[in-house]
Amino acid sequence: ISVNEEGQSGLHVESNTDLQIDGNIKMMPNSFQSYNIVHAKGENIKITGKGTIIGDKHTHTGTTGEWGMGILISQATNVVVSDLTIKNCWGDCIYVGGNSQNITIENCVLNHGRRQGVSVTSGDNIILRDLSIYNVSGTNPEYAIDIEPNDNGIVGNVLIEDVTVKDCKGGFLVWGGADNAIVNKVTIQNCNIDKTEKMPISIAKCNICEVKKCTVSVGGLTYGIYAKNVQNVLIKRNRLFVNNDWLGRLKSWVSDGIFIDECKIVDVEGNKKIYQ
Repeated sequence: ISVNEEGQSGLHVESNTDLQIDGNIKMMPNSFQSYNIVHAKGENIKITGKGTIIGDKHTHTGTTGEWGMGILISQATNVVVSDLTIKNCWGDCIYVGGNSQNITIENCVLNHGRRQGVSVTSGDNIILRDLSIYNVSGTNPEYAIDIEPNDNGIVGNVLIEDVTVKDCKGGFLVWGGADNAIVNKVTIQNCNIDKTEKMPISIAKCNICEVKKCTVSVGGLTYGIYAKNVQNVLIKRNRLFVNNDWLGRLKSWVSDGIFIDECKIVDVEGNKKIYQ
């Protein structure tokens, strides 16, 4: 597939459409700073199948920009993306924005996103479930999942559940620090994050965040779970694997590899630090 103009989309999916992808959709090499291979906009959209959406991360002919998306979901309501592989994107494998509502992304493999596996910048009732996210690296922030509204943006309720992260620079980033940005509630549960260089789970400037029953293997000199300026934070029954030499180099622990700072309501219970 080719895009003829900067910032444009190759395939538009509009309201009341079921798109089944069982083969490959591949982006031709280009030098654009931004593009979308698939753009979902409207209501009642399903994008499913056993196929693969392939970007041009490894064949891109330019050096600037970070917005080459596999799937863009924007100004959309009631969207399901499932069972696909999305890989080698110049920006994010999947981007959710434009005040989208009731979005479910499940049973997908996201591999070699250059900037993110999934970005959520605007919307409400977003479910990210049963995802396998690998090898995210190339340009910042380099997280498997990034919940980060832009200026004046609002992200309502996000559920991240049963997600496996491996060989990504960072795990999950929740950041509401842009001007007039709001992150209302994010729940992270039953996830597995294996040896990231950056923070496995980093949460800042969020109203409510829950991290439950996750397994985190810490690879770099970071905390396992980091929370700052969260109004209400709950961190329960997580397992954090750390090295002995790494342990002595960090200070300001609350317990078990968890750092909490300037949070108003804190519930930390039943977490376990395991040496490896």
